[in-house]
Order: sequence, then C-alpha cells, then structure tokens
Amino acid sequence: MKYFLTIMLVVASLANVAKANLLVSPTRLSFDGKERVKDVVLINVSEKTRSYRIEWQENKADENGSYSIIPESEVTFASSPFIRYSPRQVTLKAGERQVIKLMLRRKANMSLAEYRSHLKITALPPQNDSSEAAAPVTGIEFKIDVLTSYTIPIMVRTKKPNVKVTVDSFAVEVDENQQASFRVDLRKQGESSVTGEISLYHTDDNGKENRVGILRGVNIFHENTRRIAYVQWQNYTGPVKGKIRLEYVGAEEFSGIGFAQYETSIGLNDFN
Repeated sequence: MKYFLTIMLVVASLANVAKANLLVSPTRLSFDGKERVKDVVLINVSEKTRSYRIEWQENKADENGSYSIIPESEVTFASSPFIRYSPRQVTLKAGERQVIKLMLRRKANMSLAEYRSHLKITALPPQNDSSEAAAPVTGIEFKIDVLTSYTIPIMVRTKKPNVKVTVDSFAVEVDENQQASFRVDLRKQGESSVTGEISLYHTDDNGKENRVGILRGVNIFHENTRRIAYVQWQNYTGPVKGKIRLEYVGAEEFSGIGFAQYETSIGLNDFN
C-alpha cells in the first residue's frame, strides 16, 4: 500500500511538470463569418526535446464545465469533418515553436448554428538518452510514462452569436479548511457557446469596494443552458457583511461584452 501511494504521488507530480512543459496558444478557437484559416502555436518550454501527437477528440461538457468523450455513434455537432490541419505530429527542441495550421471548408448542408470538436495535443514519452540507458540500477526500479494531453475547443459557427446570460442563483460557501468561495449559477439563452470571466467585488460598511475573486475561462458551450462555477474568495479572513457585486464579462471573440451583473447584500448568517 505504501509503494502504491508513493507511485501515485510520483504520477501526479510528473503530470503537473508535464503540463508546464508545453505552452498552447490560443486555448480555444472559433471560425466566424468568412474566416477560413486559423493557427494554434505550440512552444516547448522544457529543457529537452519532446514530441507531440495532434488529433481530434469529440467531447461534451456538463454544467460544471467538465468534459466527457462522446461515443462515436452519438456525435452530432462535430466540427472536425469540416477542418483539415497540419502537421499531425511534431518534435520540438527545447524552446522551439511550431504552428499548427487549421483550414476550414464549409459545406452547404450545415444546419446547426454551431459545430465543435476538440483538438487534442498529447505529449509522447521522451526518448532515453544513452547515459541513462547505460547507468547501473540498484534496488527497485520502475518506469512511468505519463502521456499528458491538452484539449482545446474548435468551433465553427454558421450564424452570428446571439447569446444572453443571467445569474440564476448565488451563494457563499465555506469549506472545512475555512476557505470561502462563491457558488455562481449562470443561465444561457442562445444556440452558441460563450466564454468569459467572472469577477466578484465586495463593498464594506465604509463604502469601499474591492475585487475579492476572479475566475477566467468560464465557458458555457452551446449544448448547455446552465453553468455552475466556484470563484475563490481571495485573502478571506472570516465572515463579513456588506454588498457583493458580480460581473460576467465576455472574453476572446466576446471581449468587452458585459453579459450579466448581479448585486446582493450579505450578512454573517450567509456563511455556512
């Protein structure tokens, strides 16, 4: 049991390191209007040469923003049939960058307002160098290859987005570690996805307003009408009174659009 726990901790640590070894930009893409070509840039920020495989994956999102893979027989809104991309596998030296070119070819029978697939970028196991292969081994040896993957949504829209977002409910929650967060329930109307960030402000009894929380990259995809998000209260020191103001403001292609605002007063009894 002890060795099992040790291995699991090593796997978690390696996965976190691997995530920091590749920069992907942007983290989402949408083809709107007459756009036909888009770029995704990969940068190897590790100190070793790494290889990456690029492929499609069909995902759907739940109300918490978590992905699950759609069975092939149930895929109904994939954008992948309309998009070609190149290259499909790259090898990057330390600090090297590569542009993945995506080319859209629209078809006449695109009946949905929005199509989406996810571009999956998988870091392949590094090759062992000769010095590591020749090194003598003592004691117990095990090798773990962690295939870390990154997925970014690729949308194709056939209509101009017409989306409305409202705040359905709002609550303050405190966990067992006495860390507070805001539970925000967003509601969306419209056939398209939307992305943005939630900012939360607290105004104390003296009338001073401070931003106490922010959550970026809050997506509500087209198949969902609801999104539940948790925004951590930064530098929380204990229950307070005053006024809370919430803003959900668009990002990326929705940059600068104020989708939703909400204000409420809180008291000591609201912290449960």
